[in-house]
Amino acid sequence: MNPIRVLMIASALLLSMIASSVHAADFSGSYKITKDGQLIGGEKFDITFDENGAGRCDSISSIMMSENNTIEYYSQVNYSDPKGQVRDYQREVMINKVPKKLVMTYDGSNALVQINTGINNIQRKIPMHSSAVIMDTGIYNGYHALLRRYSRKLGGLQKLFAFSPSELIEREVWVADKGKEVVSLEDGYYEAQKYFIDLEDEGALIWVDDKGRVVKIKLPMTGFNIEWVKYNGKRAGMADIAKEIIYKVDRENVSFVSGDNTTIAGSVTKPKNSVGKLPAIIWLSRSGPQDRDGNAPAVNLNLGTGEMLDALSEAGYLVLRTDDRGVGESQGLVGQTTLALEEQDAHAAIVYLSHRDDVAPNRIAVIGQEEGAAVAVRVAAKNSEIKSVVLIAPSSITLNELAIRQLKERHKQSQSLEDEDYTYDPLFRAIERSRQSNDKTIIFGGKSINLDIFRQYDKMNPLEEIASLSKPILHIQGGRDVQIFPDLAEKIRTRMANNQGYTYKFFENLDHFLVESRGTIGSYVDPDRHPAKEAISYIIKWLGANL
Repeated sequence: MNPIRVLMIASALLLSMIASSVHAADFSGSYKITKDGQLIGGEKFDITFDENGAGRCDSISSIMMSENNTIEYYSQVNYSDPKGQVRDYQREVMINKVPKKLVMTYDGSNALVQINTGINNIQRKIPMHSSAVIMDTGIYNGYHALLRRYSRKLGGLQKLFAFSPSELIEREVWVADKGKEVVSLEDGYYEAQKYFIDLEDEGALIWVDDKGRVVKIKLPMTGFNIEWVKYNGKRAGMADIAKEIIYKVDRENVSFVSGDNTTIAGSVTKPKNSVGKLPAIIWLSRSGPQDRDGNAPAVNLNLGTGEMLDALSEAGYLVLRTDDRGVGESQGLVGQTTLALEEQDAHAAIVYLSHRDDVAPNRIAVIGQEEGAAVAVRVAAKNSEIKSVVLIAPSSITLNELAIRQLKERHKQSQSLEDEDYTYDPLFRAIERSRQSNDKTIIFGGKSINLDIFRQYDKMNPLEEIASLSKPILHIQGGRDVQIFPDLAEKIRTRMANNQGYTYKFFENLDHFLVESRGTIGSYVDPDRHPAKEAISYIIKWLGANL
């Protein structure tokens, strides 16, 4: 269905709903919903409060998930007070014209949820905080109620609660006021207050005007952008420029040719105005495509690794970081890079550095994170030029086993009746296809993926590969890493207990990217994230003694 047609249908349906309302609206609005820049749907809503403080929100939204899959949401929330205490909620979801109906009431302690799936009726009683607001899947006006709960007077990071009836779960939601920031909308720039919201499994950036209207919502990790249509607010000048931490380094763009004649592009950074030969570092990134500075296009985030590497250069090291194959200026295709090709590219990087006049002979270290850590161990074992290795969040099990465990944990946390078993996840299916067939590729997320990636993951033996490495190793693990589980790090530490060249450093409050955070996936979206100075300082000190 054409997205414009979707919006027209949603608008017509909403008019009939609003016509029956006896309240004068505090405000009504329309959102357009885009994903990765493409219009996929919209939402119209009407929020009202009467003289006694009781309120109501009616909304209709429609989202085109694919060419043949349009989902329509009809919802109504009734509030007991202006801050958003929920009295009851109902919604109907139309998936390809097949309805699912949900009704929820709140008894002061529990949410009583009834769901009619069209096949059977399901009832659940779930504990719910009295201050929780309704934030259900596919409906975005719920951010208004959430931000009514936030105290601007107290400011800072505040814990709130949100209940998702269709997922049958209440979540802690952490909200932080990021100050005034000009927001860019389709027809210009407007004054707004910016908020970061950690939804545990997702992060959101929200812009709110002085009337409490949520005018823009960005969900970077899924590519969704929700924006007020025909917004009438206070105009502003051009958008604010993001603040960056600037390190005193010189930067040189470089490239070299890998073993299969693929050109790999990247940058070399070193202390500003340095002279002579320097100890060098090769950076090997984690799984998922990203560029030399930690920009990950698949999730629209900067992972902060570029900042960490600049800090290492400022401390006296020449650092080589590259664009992954198919990203930035590197040749190749995203989704076709196997472990063998990653290892080949890392070897080519070592050869490149060893021929530079500003690199000290036999003083090259390799730093790898997660999948990059597995590659770092392999190239260090095969190249005498590598003197020491830093492993950030390495896995002690194969990357297929790790991916399946992550899927299991994610699905275990969700109680949604609409959520399928993890074995239906496209990633799990890709792994199974690699094991059960001789197929070369599979379509994953609309892209062709080389199944040899997963076959090579199955052949890994990371624990023994690390144990067999006879070079100084620094193993760093964050206590709030939700991607490499603590017991996996502990297996490595236990296996290496008698290895004199092995150093284990655990940072209790740091996450997968060595950032101090709550340790949720949603926290990755926080615009004020920075790698912890204590972790960077520790790496610098260890390298000083081992490189």
